[in-house]
Amino acid sequence: MGYWVGLGGHNTQKLVQAGTATTGLSDHWAWYEYLSASHPNPAIRINSLTISPGDSIHVYIAFEKANDKFNYYIANNTTGKSASGIVNLDADEYFDGTTADWIVERASTYLPNYGSITMNTCKTTLNTSNTWLNIGNLTGIYKITLTSNGASSGTVLSQPGNISSNNTQFQCTWKAYS
Repeated sequence: MGYWVGLGGHNTQKLVQAGTATTGLSDHWAWYEYLSASHPNPAIRINSLTISPGDSIHVYIAFEKANDKFNYYIANNTTGKSASGIVNLDADEYFDGTTADWIVERASTYLPNYGSITMNTCKTTLNTSNTWLNIGNLTGIYKITLTSNGASSGTVLSQPGNISSNNTQFQCTWKAYS
């Protein structure tokens, strides 16, 4: 199970992302990753940051296209600890700047009952603006429901809710086991 934010990925295989993941009740961690069609790099685990069930997490990512740098910052608001880093990347290989992502996903074949998770303060600048835009003020928003067979006819496993009236948050809710 993974909770993450990303830049790119929807219209292309170029994606930078960071977040948290779990494979069970006792194995939780923070991570970052950068992907492209020719370089499917694995997620890099951040062992210096402890994550526990129920922790409040803050994730910030940025891509400096002019400098070919990917920045990540993950804070555990519950413990007051954080981790950050700068990764040198080839901008043309790893970033297109056209989409932003806020994701709750099944990272393996099993989706545990995670209850509900709220994604707060969802903002981005993307390539088209130097101004922070709230998720509710973006155009072309896609809400994707996770189903058992990947199609609209499958059993709904996890579902995003509506964007809040302040245009900065939404909830994802577990619906069924996979």
